[in-house]
Amino acid sequence: MKGKKSLITGMIALILLLFTFALFSIVSLTMWNSFDGIIQNTSNTTVNQLAKDRVHSLNFIERWIDIIFMILFTIMIVAFLISCVTIPVNEPAYFLIVIFLLVIIGAISMFLTNSWVYLKNFSLLADAAESMKLTDFVMTYNPYIVIVIGLIGTALFYGRKSTGIGTGFNNFGGGVDNLE
Repeated sequence: MKGKKSLITGMIALILLLFTFALFSIVSLTMWNSFDGIIQNTSNTTVNQLAKDRVHSLNFIERWIDIIFMILFTIMIVAFLISCVTIPVNEPAYFLIVIFLLVIIGAISMFLTNSWVYLKNFSLLADAAESMKLTDFVMTYNPYIVIVIGLIGTALFYGRKSTGIGTGFNNFGGGVDNLE
């Protein structure tokens, strides 16, 4: 698989980067909510009410974490699929190796999903996880998403000619070359 590793490493990078981003998001949101709670509970003689209102108005960060996560998720998927289309492949024997490694990647994503659910059920982080609906959905159903994206990537990776982009299945008899 020399020179053809981007399919596997791309999937591993996808699940690890998304889990890391979700983990940092949930921790930072918990810290922000704690900071906001401390400011709001401070007496008005110490902190002006206008300052409290301004600090509380900054809680739009909850929406932006989800939006940034989905943008990152979409960019990673598009980059993965583009790399699947642009790398030439000659060896159909690697297809079985990729499917086997896809199963291993699915197992890794199951482990990360279990870790996410454990963190989500931790009382200190539960409120932050509840407010990040899209991140929570993607991280909860991560194995399904990874397997589907991996299968689509595998189909794109091996389901085309080794030269050029698209137009056929090189060793399976399909494509433009058989129109003679």
